[in-house]
Amino acid sequence: MHDSNMSPEWIAKAWKQNPCVKLDNGDVRTGPVRLSFPHLLTPAKRRPGDDPDKADQYGAVLLFPLGADISVLTKEMREVALAKYPQAGKPGGPKLFNPIRDQDVDGKGQPGEAERYAGYVKGAMRIGANANRKIQVVDRSLAPVIDDEKIYPGVWAIVTLRCFTFERQGNKGPTFGLQNVMLVADDTNIGGTGTANPRDAFAGVQIEAGDIDADKAFGEGAKAEETAIDPFS
Repeated sequence: MHDSNMSPEWIAKAWKQNPCVKLDNGDVRTGPVRLSFPHLLTPAKRRPGDDPDKADQYGAVLLFPLGADISVLTKEMREVALAKYPQAGKPGGPKLFNPIRDQDVDGKGQPGEAERYAGYVKGAMRIGANANRKIQVVDRSLAPVIDDEKIYPGVWAIVTLRCFTFERQGNKGPTFGLQNVMLVADDTNIGGTGTANPRDAFAGVQIEAGDIDADKAFGEGAKAEETAIDPFS
């Protein structure tokens, strides 16, 4: 994994002990994944133009380790999709949304996500799983987690998912609803963007120590900037 303190040996052992399985209630339980953009105890912020009657959205992006066996998830996705859309994959059949994506590919099929977001690995898979309710989160002892700070981007978790179909804004197909989350291990926080090494990013920068008079150093531009309107406020 990128931007992780966990060794490949730890990841391989954790997945061997906890593979993906389908539960008796129809949910699928994953092996250990990292959470990205988690909104589990508090909903994601609404965007301008969102339907005011739409339920609050909770969820997370699940980052699977490179090479993790997710055949149980792909099998469940195909069965649910074909039960609803039996002509999918046949000539003239509908083209369906695929919720299992390469971590390097965005929602429009363009590469580069692994460069934009810490912890994303080219060739590894991810699933965006949402819910319209607060997610039940527990620790390894099954005690409820009520501190949002413990649910940070990069934490390891095992989650349960329910696959179902949807039709919305021209898209249709299978998707995964997030059911429950167990936090299993701490790791590097991968929140935010920008993954470049500071040694590389600032190589060659030279600044002399001492006081700097901004007006003299930068002229009237410095004063103008002080009074300019902030376009991002």
